[in-house]
Amino acid sequence: MNSTYYGKTGDLIITDIQYTDALDDVPSGTITCTFPGTIAEAIAAAPEPGTSTELLPESSYDSLGTTIRVRLVLTNRTFSGGKDGSVTVTLKYGFREEDAKSTDAQPTSYQITGTTSQTSILLHPRYADVPESEKTLANALISGTKPYESVYVRGNEIKTRLSSEDRASESNNGWKQKTLEEAIKLIKLSKLGAELIAKIQNGIHFYLGSGCEFVETSYSTGMETAINHLGKISMPPAAAPNGGSWLFSNLEATKERGEQRWKIQKKWKSADSGAKWDKELYGN
Repeated sequence: MNSTYYGKTGDLIITDIQYTDALDDVPSGTITCTFPGTIAEAIAAAPEPGTSTELLPESSYDSLGTTIRVRLVLTNRTFSGGKDGSVTVTLKYGFREEDAKSTDAQPTSYQITGTTSQTSILLHPRYADVPESEKTLANALISGTKPYESVYVRGNEIKTRLSSEDRASESNNGWKQKTLEEAIKLIKLSKLGAELIAKIQNGIHFYLGSGCEFVETSYSTGMETAINHLGKISMPPAAAPNGGSWLFSNLEATKERGEQRWKIQKKWKSADSGAKWDKELYGN
């Protein structure tokens, strides 16, 4: 099978999926993955016990006027370290019944909404390879540095201010003070760098970056521990578009008095086109 990424962080690589269904037995399933790291890292990346998965089927049947919903939830996790430095993760899913009145039984649903947001033109994928010195010039223009205000130039490098170490040397370590306007003329700009600076000089400082919001609405008699992962990098269920970088951004749970089931709505937000959520800021 083609590699499919799985787990809370999307770093587990699925190698096998098994589902068992028998006439006189309840369904069960096993998902086997590999993880390129330590066992501790694999534990952090794996789904939590008690959670369900869209990779295994869900069914229901009626019993005395009550809808019994068969959900396979994660009941057992096994982590085995290999000689190659990877970890084999075996996830076993078992049976759980959720009783509710037939009129209340509703399937899990999904919604995808495309979004746009105002993003600095410096982050546009077209300008990803523009040299940092040219981006420093562009950023100085965006931040409001006037053409006649000073910057510092050394060859094709540029700084908006000198460090104390540079100032302490007799020659400022080769940095020459120039106006921003002079610096733009002195530095040999790349084709895309010149294009970027021209756009900024014409007043274009932002562009509309595209993104996506994925919403899962489900119903459960019990609350989950998903709130512990709010604001963290997390892959949505399998129904979400492939690829991209996702953040678990919102969790809502509502229940009317007298009802047995919670309505749980989870939202994931994708990073802007061409970008990724920072693992140091949003990692688990």
